[in-house]
Amino acid sequence: MKDRIIRTEMRDSDVTAGRKAVSGTDRKTLRRALRTLHRLEIMAVNIYKHQIPCRDENLNRRLISAMANEMSHVQDFQILLYEFRFKPSLLRSAFWIIGLFLGMGSRLAGREAVLKTGVWTESKAIRHYTELIGSIRWDPKSLEVLRRDLRDEEAHLSLWKKEMA
Repeated sequence: MKDRIIRTEMRDSDVTAGRKAVSGTDRKTLRRALRTLHRLEIMAVNIYKHQIPCRDENLNRRLISAMANEMSHVQDFQILLYEFRFKPSLLRSAFWIIGLFLGMGSRLAGREAVLKTGVWTESKAIRHYTELIGSIRWDPKSLEVLRRDLRDEEAHLSLWKKEMA
């Protein structure tokens, strides 16, 4: 797999404080979508973080890379939330805990469970991204973030499936 940039440089000019939803988009729906993606990315980070201490160094490297990539997604959605003048969900700590249990549980169950959890996590993320991209009128900047992160999730899914083969 070709090396790719996990985190991109960000400048002050990249932030648009006080952004408004695209005309015809309900702010409540937009907030719910951004919070959902933010929470799921927090869960994914913690799943990968707690799977890392495996004996397979190659798998550890992939898990660390996946965790770092998911961390950049958390940042993407936290930035979008604040740009639209929303706050992250208070329920995000529950997703942090769920990620901890899924990550530790799968690590204790072995390599196959780690990979199956990765496939499940990425499949869930792809389903949510696809649904939310199609159900909301996104502004171009937000849509680009969603599409970029969706491509990352698809690459992770492909990687975990290949590891299972």
